[in-house]
Amino acid sequence: MDYDGKYSYSDIASVIYDGTGETNIYPNPATSEVNISTTEPTSVQVMDVYGMVLLNRDISDGQNTINLSTLPAGILVFVVGDQRYKVLKE
Repeated sequence: MDYDGKYSYSDIASVIYDGTGETNIYPNPATSEVNISTTEPTSVQVMDVYGMVLLNRDISDGQNTINLSTLPAGILVFVVGDQRYKVLKE
């Protein structure tokens, strides 16, 4: 719908999603641990904002729990496979 109240329909497109490579990290912000849910075994690196590697671990497919209690508070960068995610640790 447009600002003037006019509307039009677009063509219907079919999409096939196979679900590969989907990763979720929660909760964010985090306190003592995070859960990483992934569809395939991979590796995870946790870095600070300066690029220093704080943790390096292989994880399996499904849900994995990472303990953050020994890591400093602030923004942590999680590298899971070839994707980067920012997590705030309080």
